[in-house]
Amino acid sequence: MNNSRIVVRVLTLLGIMLGLLWLFGGRTISWSRSFETQAAPDRIFSCLIDPELRLQWMEGVVAIEPITNFGAAIGAKHRITLKQEKHEVVMEDEILDYHQDQLLRLEIESPSVVITSIFTIEPFGEQTRLGQQMRVRYRGMARFFAPFLGGELQQQLDRDQKSLRELLAKE
Repeated sequence: MNNSRIVVRVLTLLGIMLGLLWLFGGRTISWSRSFETQAAPDRIFSCLIDPELRLQWMEGVVAIEPITNFGAAIGAKHRITLKQEKHEVVMEDEILDYHQDQLLRLEIESPSVVITSIFTIEPFGEQTRLGQQMRVRYRGMARFFAPFLGGELQQQLDRDQKSLRELLAKE
């Protein structure tokens, strides 16, 4: 077999592999989780929406600054600065929907990812259950790496949930 045929086959195989990574990296990844706590619904809601409290449980977040000036309302936006190893990632979040002490739907967006989180707060016997549904969609060049990033993102979310539980238990 001559060298040009080998090169064509290798390039074809490489193109197919990149196409599959792009295709799989563009699909939406979903997670759900919940936990029960003794904390009251208003305390839980505050921890989800108050920037100062969010800084205490969101791993790697070093700043949350308002972009809009109308507080906690549908359409409110914040700039979130996340420090990852030696560089900072800047994202924006927006409140898409909320019902005080019951529901919060946020979208967090960066050039490489869009994350939609839906938090539900409901009575659960003598406790309160906090549920979270999360949908993650990678975009741009991150789509090529998405099949390998999901596990790390889920581990970070587990650490965030543990931190939030600890913060809620301090009351």
